[in-house]
Amino acid sequence: MILLSTGSLHTYGLNRAFELAAEAGYDGLEIIIDQRADTWQVDYLARLSQGVGLPIRAVHSPFLLSIPGWPAGDGERILRTV
Repeated sequence: MILLSTGSLHTYGLNRAFELAAEAGYDGLEIIIDQRADTWQVDYLARLSQGVGLPIRAVHSPFLLSIPGWPAGDGERILRTV
């Protein structure tokens, strides 16, 4: 299984990342949570996934510590991601 990480296309919108992954034949995506609210909006991500027919197979907690509404501690960030 080969996944596209949205982190590799962080300068693109998530909708474009999903489209590119589908066009390139990836098996799914890994979502990197970052400062863009789209990256943690579950309903929006589900619509993108269904729209291109690719599942989200992995979610990566944020690297950045300055994301509004996200805890600073590693354990709390992982729990929020899950």
